[in-house]
Amino acid sequence: MIKTPGIKSGIKFSVSILAGLLAANTAFAAVGSFAITQNQPNAVKPSTIIISAKPGDTRAVKLILSNQAAFAQSFRLYGADGTQTRDNTFTVKSENNQMTQVGTWITFKNTAETLAPAEEKLIEATVAIPADTPNGEYKGGIVARNTGMETNPNGVINVLRMYIPLEIRVTNTPEEIPLLPEVGIKNPSAPGINYYFWASIGIFTAGMAYFLVASRKEKQHKKRAAAHEHTKPHE
Repeated sequence: MIKTPGIKSGIKFSVSILAGLLAANTAFAAVGSFAITQNQPNAVKPSTIIISAKPGDTRAVKLILSNQAAFAQSFRLYGADGTQTRDNTFTVKSENNQMTQVGTWITFKNTAETLAPAEEKLIEATVAIPADTPNGEYKGGIVARNTGMETNPNGVINVLRMYIPLEIRVTNTPEEIPLLPEVGIKNPSAPGINYYFWASIGIFTAGMAYFLVASRKEKQHKKRAAAHEHTKPHE
């Protein structure tokens, strides 16, 4: 028979697991978790902003910026040209690069935002296509950069940013892009507590339940074994 751990050792083990998970959660939050998403994604490529328009047209774009950390964070917003990595993966230019195309077509109502813990904010942007733009497909992105920078042990500064890809189809006959329902701003029910915290609590609870059930089964087995030994006939 495989011996299950006792309830005391089980509790100690579960508490140690919880402590580790919460420590990891704290480390994750210290970096500053955040997200930028579309307020109304399209049904074609929900993770990409798609605009079909004529040269000289203007389109409004609404985004949701979310601070998922337990502390206030500040962000800078900017438009970026599309580019390729060394392995030919799409990405967008960094802020210190000169923008020559899509990045120059994007403006914001506010380029800097500070969000309280767990706060979400609606971001308004405008995409203005120059009148002399040739027909074709142009790629770029809308970027949110966390202005709180982290320095690693080697002294290298890591810039934390997230972006939404942007596809602009310039044509004399724009097509209607089907849209999904608006997401909207959600009222946070537990400011400053993110999903990783609740995942940690869930794992801890599951661990405790396992040890309690295992301990109970072991006690019942011992009782049955003792009763069987007691009723065994003596020769």
